[in-house]
Amino acid sequence: LWSKIYDTPDHDYGAQITAASDGGYYILKTLRPEADTFSTKAYLLKVDANGEQQWEVNLSGTGNDRALDMATTADGGLAITGVNMASGQDVFLLKTDGSGNILWRHDYLMPGRGAEGRRVVEDLNGDLVILANLVDSTATPFQQDIYLLKSDASGLPLWERNLGRKSYAEVGHALISTSDGGYLLGGSANSSAWPLGLMIKTDGNGIVKAGRITGNVLRDLDLDCSNTAADTPLNNWMVKASLTSDVYLYGTTDSMGNYQIACDTGDYVVQLIPPVNYWNPCVPQ
Repeated sequence: LWSKIYDTPDHDYGAQITAASDGGYYILKTLRPEADTFSTKAYLLKVDANGEQQWEVNLSGTGNDRALDMATTADGGLAITGVNMASGQDVFLLKTDGSGNILWRHDYLMPGRGAEGRRVVEDLNGDLVILANLVDSTATPFQQDIYLLKSDASGLPLWERNLGRKSYAEVGHALISTSDGGYLLGGSANSSAWPLGLMIKTDGNGIVKAGRITGNVLRDLDLDCSNTAADTPLNNWMVKASLTSDVYLYGTTDSMGNYQIACDTGDYVVQLIPPVNYWNPCVPQ
């Protein structure tokens, strides 16, 4: 129907396009100035339904960003993510209104690691979820993992999940919010020379392992090794669940002494870890 080229004196790389409510389109791009080959900036371009440019804004200012994805939000704005190159390859997330005005920006700094925000979605609750690719140079051996970060509608971090596995180099490419409140991720996993297709389904908390080990830790005041009314809960105590010699999962108790540990199926040995040696658990360890 039509074809447009948006000519600039610089080098432009289109990252994403999404429909606007007025029938036009938003185009997210990374711009590399002709005069500075080491700098990149995120730009947002708005065109009408015929592809005619209406406006363009610099989202990076004097910073150094590589734009990778954007998503429309329920309030008519845009959530945009990518890589903050100035801080050493960290994930950035910013929010604009429908006119490209920046409402807020957050940079999620990860010292010793590098990450890029590859995909962003607004979920059913109005929270923002980023699929990131993480490179951890501090790990031995070198790790490349899929990372999931969730923030509220103002960009305040809620949680982060490393969904990577040992001995695999994993890269995320796609992310959707599912009707059950969870998330579906697509990408690839490489354990040797051949990458394989990868799909991950999580719940609304970014948890993959649907199994749970649950229990309760109490102070046995009457020394009968039974749960009686006199016993009091122990808060913030650590519990370890062991499956094999190299698979250890941990949980901590809440104010009522309850704990839960997400896990796969299997036969686990559960062990209480007292804070000091003056405590002895009743249950054999």
